[in-house]
Amino acid sequence: MSRPPRMDELERVTRATPGAVERLDQRVNGGLGGATIPEWLSLVPDAPSGALDRLQARLDGGEGARARRRAAGFRWVWAGAAVAAACGLMLVLWQPWVPSVLDQPLVASQTVSEVLTPAVLVDYQGRGHASGEMSTPTIRWDRGNVQIEVEPEAGVALLVETREARVRVLGTRFVVERDLLGTHVQVTRGKVEVRCDGGEAPPAVLGAGEQRSCLPTSATGLLGRARAQWSGGDHASSLVSCEQALVGASEGSPERGELLALKAELLLELDRIDEARQAARSYLDEGHTARAAELAPLVAPPPDHVEEAP
Repeated sequence: MSRPPRMDELERVTRATPGAVERLDQRVNGGLGGATIPEWLSLVPDAPSGALDRLQARLDGGEGARARRRAAGFRWVWAGAAVAAACGLMLVLWQPWVPSVLDQPLVASQTVSEVLTPAVLVDYQGRGHASGEMSTPTIRWDRGNVQIEVEPEAGVALLVETREARVRVLGTRFVVERDLLGTHVQVTRGKVEVRCDGGEAPPAVLGAGEQRSCLPTSATGLLGRARAQWSGGDHASSLVSCEQALVGASEGSPERGELLALKAELLLELDRIDEARQAARSYLDEGHTARAAELAPLVAPPPDHVEEAP
């Protein structure tokens, strides 16, 4: 006998999707707080005392024949309802489970891929944190790089924040990298709005293939940028970052002392000796001590020249 076409259709629509068993196990183990299914079912209360005896008496009594006929008539109805309920439960459990509110650390020494929400995929290496609602997640990114893909037209308004920048996106793919030089945004697909903290520059809308960097604005951030530029051999740019940082550095703070010492070193490297002495003198006059022994000889008067006797 040939196989009815509706059986083929039934088999197709009830077949588990790839990974369904793993998602079911994750949902059960996570959603039930780590309890097993038998442990969960053990929480269902027992029937009230005497309930089964009363039911048997009802069936064997004066209405027993009618009750049995009704039971026989409804047997398949109840069976069908039970099967439908079981299928509905399985369909729910087979869906990937995600929390309604995000509170998730993103920390990895090597690049890892993670489904942040059903519409957001992240590949990251570094350190950050995800929070917010499923439709409005926020990623606070501290260090390293994170590549984010948001499903278009999924109704997800994602925000990425660093110390220097805010990146707002709806349906795109882009990369955010934060290092000592600042925050760098590169768009692969779609569009994002990038607003750099500090300054009066308006937000920039970037399209596919475009990028923008937001520089540090705090004295500490600019000090890190200046050091990175100096390590890379770009002494002139390092000096510019150092002078920008000194504008906002509080007098007497450790950051200001390190900036003055770094400025003196940079000026020496650039053969601007008089300016280097002035930076070193400012360091000592302001009472900084961490590198005083290193900078004191720079401001010391040259020894008196003594002519040799004939």
